[in-house]
Amino acid sequence: MALMLHLLVELAVLVDPTDPAGILTALGGMGVVVVTLAPFAVAFAMRAHRSWSGSPRPEGARGP
Repeated sequence: MALMLHLLVELAVLVDPTDPAGILTALGGMGVVVVTLAPFAVAFAMRAHRSWSGSPRPEGARGP
C-alpha cells in the first residue's frame, strides 16, 4: 500500500499544477488504493498481533 501511494504521489508531482483533472485523477487513485488495501492491512496486523500475543484463533477459524 505504501509503495502504491508513493508512486501515485510521484505521479501527482509530475502533473502540471494548472491541470485540475490530472491532480484529481491522482488523488482519486490514492483514495482507491487506500480503500482497497486498508482492510487487508488491518486484517494482517490483527493476525500478527494475535500471533505475537499467543491469543487463540477466533471460533470457526481453520488452517495452521
